[in-house]
Amino acid sequence: MGEIPSSIGKLTNLRALHLSRNRLSGEIPSSLRNLIRLDELYLSTNHLTGEIPSSLGNLTNLRTLDLSNNRLSGEIPSSLGNLIRLDELYLSINQFAGEIPSFLGNLTNLRTLDLSGNRLSGEIPSSLRNLIRLETLYLSINQLAGEIPSSLGNLTNLRTLGLSDNRLSGEIPSSLRNLIRLDELYLSTNQLAGEIPSSLGNLTNLRALDLSRNGLSGEIPSSLGNLIRIKALHLFSNQLAGEIPSFLGNLTNLRTLDLISNRLSGEIPSSLRNLIRLYVLGLSSNQLAGEIPSSIGNLTNLISLALGSNCLTGVARLDLILELKGIMDVELSSNAFSSIIFPEPNASVAQVEFLFLDSLDLKEVPDFLQQQNKLVRLTLSKNNISGRIPQWLLEKTLDYLDLSFNNIQGTLSMPLSTISYYFISNNRLSGEIPSSICELQNMQVLDLADNNFTGELPPCFGNFSSHLYALSLRGNNFAGKITEFNRKGCQLTVVDLSANSFEGTLPRIASLVKGAHATFQYVSRVVESLWQ
Repeated sequence: MGEIPSSIGKLTNLRALHLSRNRLSGEIPSSLRNLIRLDELYLSTNHLTGEIPSSLGNLTNLRTLDLSNNRLSGEIPSSLGNLIRLDELYLSINQFAGEIPSFLGNLTNLRTLDLSGNRLSGEIPSSLRNLIRLETLYLSINQLAGEIPSSLGNLTNLRTLGLSDNRLSGEIPSSLRNLIRLDELYLSTNQLAGEIPSSLGNLTNLRALDLSRNGLSGEIPSSLGNLIRIKALHLFSNQLAGEIPSFLGNLTNLRTLDLISNRLSGEIPSSLRNLIRLYVLGLSSNQLAGEIPSSIGNLTNLISLALGSNCLTGVARLDLILELKGIMDVELSSNAFSSIIFPEPNASVAQVEFLFLDSLDLKEVPDFLQQQNKLVRLTLSKNNISGRIPQWLLEKTLDYLDLSFNNIQGTLSMPLSTISYYFISNNRLSGEIPSSICELQNMQVLDLADNNFTGELPPCFGNFSSHLYALSLRGNNFAGKITEFNRKGCQLTVVDLSANSFEGTLPRIASLVKGAHATFQYVSRVVESLWQ
């Protein structure tokens, strides 16, 4: 705690100074320029502010400089170009701005350069081609633009290349084929276009490849079948087309295969049965057809299976999927299954935490859920479920429950107080809102829109959850005055009370008045509609 004392500059025989992981604040003292014998300077994970003092350029014997995870700002000073013996430079998770300085290309002894998590802009300088000893290059989570320079292909000792979460555009350069020692390649969340270059198949030491959240198109190249050591393959949120290639079944070290949100078609290849080490299989939001292959049952280590929003047909054997003892997350929503076979009520099956069964023409809440005691998130929206909500479902310790767009009838029933997200809009519920709603102290989103509720809001309604940030009561028959929403710490940013019969003055909602980006709709038979 406190500032770094300038008197440290008197310790002129210091070889190593380690002050990381404290609560140090203030600026880096310029007196550190006197520590000319210093090999290692670690100041990471503190609360340091201000700019990097140019005087650090005096420490020409430094081999490691770690200023990461602070609140430093300004540009990277040119004086750091004097640190020609530097092996490791960590400036990540700060607020540095400006361009990546080209002088960094002169630090030819660098093995690690980490500038991630800043506000750096401009293009990646071509001078980095000179860092031929570099093993780790992290430039992720900045505002870098332009194309990935082909000169990065010169860095043949690279083990890790991280360029994710920038504004990089153009195609992936084929010169990356030269990075044959590469273990990890992260290019996600950019604006990259074109096809995945077949030359990436040359990177046979890759263990992680992440090209997700770009604009990549074309088919998945067969050369990726060469990546036999790969453990994580993320291609989601692109525009990839064609079929899921069967050669993916040869990548038997895969733990994660994520192809979600592309334009993939055809059937799920049976060769995926070979991926016996797989934990995560993400295929949702594509155009896949055919049945779910029974060979999914071979994936005995599977934790997460996402097949939703496709054109899958046939009988969905959820009972067999839940025989995978480690499965925790299953998504089958929005397909065209002829039927779903659920587990028998007392069957010994996996206890899932996340289950998505929207838009599957279900007529009732499946009985097997009574034995699912670890459910956290359950979605059953856009089915044809009628009748009342089963009491046993309301007694689950759920965080998220979506029953919207069904034909559920009766009065509003309250889940347990663990609930944070409750969606029950577009049903046929009626009656008044019970005062027991005020016991839901963890509620963040509540959607009761487009039902047949009547009466006044309970007096406690405006105070029932300080965490509530979205509330919709639209399209009901509520009447009377709107309850005040003035609880200290109110987080409301979206409120929709339209198409009701409320009367009186519009209450002030502090979190809206303070300039939050919010919607407050109040349009039905209001006597007065002025802020109090």
